[in-house]
Amino acid sequence: MLRALLLFLALSQAAPQKAPPGPSRSETAKLFFLTGDLAKAQEIARAGASSKADGKKCQALVKLLAEYAFLAGRIDDFTPEQARQFLELDAKITPDARGKLTKQALERFVDRPLSIAKLRAEAGDREGARGIAQDILKVAPKHPETLAFLKSLDAPDGGAATGRPDGGQSPRK
Repeated sequence: MLRALLLFLALSQAAPQKAPPGPSRSETAKLFFLTGDLAKAQEIARAGASSKADGKKCQALVKLLAEYAFLAGRIDDFTPEQARQFLELDAKITPDARGKLTKQALERFVDRPLSIAKLRAEAGDREGARGIAQDILKVAPKHPETLAFLKSLDAPDGGAATGRPDGGQSPRK
């Protein structure tokens, strides 16, 4: 019995266990992008650009990250076109998630203005609300909440209560 146990231990130590593969360089660069560390994301993407396994993905990522980083340094001075470009680059880099810096731009150019537009609609200023919503669509043309809000402004009460097309009224049961 002891002999069998020693043989088992010797064999298990002789055959090294393979560790599961970690994320690729492009995936790692994207993770750093999501956290807002653009310098590290760019560094990892550049390092992976010459690799056989992940080179093409990293080469494309290097270009996108460079454009994004250039714009990121100017968020406070964005025109609507630059804000739209910024959001589009984010979607190309990580289609399934928003980067930390992109979330800040969304807050500034979409979320806050939409809140203001809703307040204006509640106060009866439908045209002012419509103008703000249209400005938002210059930045985020397919933003679902803004599109629904604009549609609600055409409702008989202008969606004034909540920005919803039904004015916030629940259907009767």
